[in-house]
Amino acid sequence: MTGGNRRNALWFTLIVTGCGSSAQPAEAPEGPAPSATAAPPAPVPTFTPAPAPTGPTLAQVLVANPAQLPRAAETVAVRRDQLAAITPNFDPMTASVIDENGASVPSQWVDENADGEPDELVFQLDLAPAAQRTFRIAQIARDPASADQYKVYGRFVRERFDDFAWENDLLAARMYGEALETAEKDPLVSSGVDAWVKKNPARVINDWFLTGDYHDDHGQGGDFYSVGKTRGCGGLGIWANNKLFVSKNHKASRVIAAGPIRLIFELDYAAWFANGRRITETKRVQLDAGSSFNVVKSKFTGLSKTSKVAVGIAKHEGAQLGGDAAGW
Repeated sequence: MTGGNRRNALWFTLIVTGCGSSAQPAEAPEGPAPSATAAPPAPVPTFTPAPAPTGPTLAQVLVANPAQLPRAAETVAVRRDQLAAITPNFDPMTASVIDENGASVPSQWVDENADGEPDELVFQLDLAPAAQRTFRIAQIARDPASADQYKVYGRFVRERFDDFAWENDLLAARMYGEALETAEKDPLVSSGVDAWVKKNPARVINDWFLTGDYHDDHGQGGDFYSVGKTRGCGGLGIWANNKLFVSKNHKASRVIAAGPIRLIFELDYAAWFANGRRITETKRVQLDAGSSFNVVKSKFTGLSKTSKVAVGIAKHEGAQLGGDAAGW
């Protein structure tokens, strides 16, 4: 588990200090193996059994940066089942992350499948080039996150035609809800993604929707990206017979994880027809603090083995589009 799907991904080793059964190897990290000039991370993250605990520490997490560039606000994720396999009786609600200086590090338990049980412990760190750091996961009371520690936020916006809007300290976005399809003034049918511009890390969604004045810049940024009926910034569709078939606005939304570090939400779309096939979609969006990218996963029904899912970006007058095929 690393900071994301990208080259020079972080590596971490989980060194268990609790009691339990034999260790099981963790998954290999994403990304290429570190070069000979990088700081010496473990070649494969592993669990290392240790003697019976003498204190509250459950595990040590060694995080290494193999890249020759600094990494800020990188997310590290530790699976609950990895910890439980070694220390079966630990209580996730009192498992905290402690840094090298003994200070508590803000962390978040994420319930990925919304079954009421936490699945993954996430926290963030900064790393210098070719550096490594060690953290403890300790069985001590968790400090509740304060409001200013929440760097991600998302909500259903009933007062704005059922929008769903979300943000972190770097970006904000929204997608249009079902009520906008039949709005008395300016109805719009679009499952495109609307990207907003932020000039500072403050949370802006509530204030912008409160006043409705976010198309002009008052010092915080604004909504300057015209979406209309386009795909906006990453909307999906089904491509068949040289035609793009798209859904209407989302009809339902729910928040899976609300922060302070990781936001996860889902949007449901009513069925639509693409080249004669009845299609449905549930879209899951994940955004971490400090990240310029959303992780978007869509689950479709009705696709054939040859169906093609397309992603689009609105092209505005004067825009210059480019890409890096090697980065995919």
